[in-house]
Amino acid sequence: MLQKIRDTKQAEYWYGQAVASTHVEPIYYLYYAQMLQRNGKCSIAKQWFQRYAKAFPDDVRGQHQARACDYTSELISKNADLYEVKRLWFNSTGDDFSPTFYKDGLVFTSDRYEEWYAKKSSGWGEKPFLKLFSCVWRLLKIR
Repeated sequence: MLQKIRDTKQAEYWYGQAVASTHVEPIYYLYYAQMLQRNGKCSIAKQWFQRYAKAFPDDVRGQHQARACDYTSELISKNADLYEVKRLWFNSTGDDFSPTFYKDGLVFTSDRYEEWYAKKSSGWGEKPFLKLFSCVWRLLKIR
């Protein structure tokens, strides 16, 4: 699947084609919503998460992820004057998270795939194992 190789734009397109068909399994609503969310289209994603939640009321993923769309928007607007969020040179196309200050830089976790070290996957969607990465302040160039 395209989301497993992190081609979220193509995955969004093809899941969009799938959900537009007349006889689609509702699980594809969830997959489509996840790709929309991943590509920064939370308002549209929320509608598809809600559609999935309606089809599968016992599966809380649709409800929780629809609420997460609201929460993301709230965090961004509520704290707009406190933080500036931008992509930095060390961000990857994978999941980079849990940054913390350490010594003369920043340490964070990532599941990024780099040919030179990621030889095995975790078994959870063929993503590489999580690893710790660090950046030295003088290289961060944050202003």
